[in-house]
Formats: sequence, structure tokens, C-alpha cells
Amino acid sequence: MPRLLFFMVLRWVAAWVGAGLMLLNAVAWVDLMRYLDLLLDGLWLVGFLTLNACLGWLLGRTLVQRIFPSSYRRSSPKGIWLGFVLLIGVAVAFQHPILASVDDYLLLNEPPQTAEVIWVLGISSERYAHAVDLFGQGYGKRLVMSLETYQAPLLFRSDTVQTNIDAILAYARQHGVPAQAMTFLQAENTYQEALQARDYFKDNHIQSALIVSSPAHMRRAAMIFNRVVGNGVKLTFNAVPLPQSDFKTDWWRDRFSLGRVIYEYLSLVYYYVAYVMF
Repeated sequence: MPRLLFFMVLRWVAAWVGAGLMLLNAVAWVDLMRYLDLLLDGLWLVGFLTLNACLGWLLGRTLVQRIFPSSYRRSSPKGIWLGFVLLIGVAVAFQHPILASVDDYLLLNEPPQTAEVIWVLGISSERYAHAVDLFGQGYGKRLVMSLETYQAPLLFRSDTVQTNIDAILAYARQHGVPAQAMTFLQAENTYQEALQARDYFKDNHIQSALIVSSPAHMRRAAMIFNRVVGNGVKLTFNAVPLPQSDFKTDWWRDRFSLGRVIYEYLSLVYYYVAYVMF
């Protein structure tokens, strides 16, 4: 009995690992097609991903059965294929709520709350513009912006504007933000930004902060900031309003939005494994 239980668990694990790997492979193909401007309709996208997950599940299960042929009871192939057909049919029939739930999870957004600091995550220009608006509405007394010192687009370069920091500084000052109210930091990723924020809050005795980012990025940002900064600082996560953002809720029809969804979900898995599990 323990031997039979071991092989049952092994087959179950192999099946789900196979499903995950095949699903990842399908996502890679969807991303490749995105670069070629070949976007799948919602029905085909859901069907394609579900089919690959089913095939991966079957391949993983079959692999264990082939390696240990005497350690399992043979199942009916017809029953398995019928289950696949039903699962794909259900996924396709409920494609709209499935697709909507994918971006609904990412689009974490809290109403803005007055805070000591408005902390802007890099490096999208829509985030800086929204943060300047929030500052102008009195939601914070200081802007802390994370961005790299890249060359500003040629169209906006001048004697006083050469880098993107110059451009953001000029934009903010034109909209009434004093230069002394702005601080610029540099970080390579969201995790480093959270580490910088934790140190900044501690050094400056900050008790509240309004975190600003793009819609699709906010779920991951909240996960990281809540874990790194902890409960010592009241954090509010306010995303760029969708009408002002490049992200579209019908993300599977838009090349940029599709890329953001793929990137954010893969990044969520990576950050969870790298910084939460270990």
C-alpha cells in the first residue's frame, strides 16, 4: 500500500509539473506571436492555453507510467480524453470571465490617501505624471521618484534637458512642484525600490507613503513593498487611472497590454519563489 501511494503521488506531481511546463511553453509562443503582431482572439487564446496544459498533464502522467509500468492501474484513455474535451469546452464557454479575472487580479488600486511621501516606482512616464497630479491635489508633501539617468528623447532635449531626470524635473516644476520637494533615486527592479523605500522611511521617520505605479504592476509592487517595508509604515497603493494608462483591460487584443500581463504573472511567480518561499 505505501508503494502504491508513492507512485500515485509521483504520477500526480509529474502530471501537474508537465501541465505547468506546457502552459509556460504555450505562453512563450503567445509572446512570440505578439512580437510578430499576431494576436489570438480571446476564444482561441483560452483554448490554446487550456489544450497545452491538458497535453502537459497527460505527458507527465504518461512518463511515470512508462518508467514504472507495473506500479499503477491502467485508466481508460477514453475517459481522460473526454475529460480534456469537457475542460476545454468549459474554458472556452467561460472565456470572458476568465480573461477578465486575469487582469482584475493585477489591477490592485486603492483610493489615494494623504501621506507624508508620494513614492513613484520607475520608469514609466505615466506614473510620474499621475504622481505630479496627486502632489498638486495635496496628497503628499514630497515626491520621491525612482528612474534611471537615460538620455531624454531627442524631441525634448534642450540646453537644460538632456536626461530623463531633467525632463521629469522640468515637467514637475511646470506643474507647480518645487525642486526642493523632489528626490530622485535609482534602482534596477521593484525589490530594490522597496529596499530603498524601507531605508528612506526609517532614516526620515516616515509614517505614511502613497505608492504610485502603473495598473498592471501594482499587485506585484504591493506584494513586495508589504513584505519588505512591513507594518511600520502605512502604505497606500494608487495606480495610474486606466483612462490615462497605456494598459487596456481587453489586454489580449493589445500588444503592449498582453506583454505586460505575461511579464507580470511570470514576475509574480519569480518573486514569490525567490523572496517569499526562500
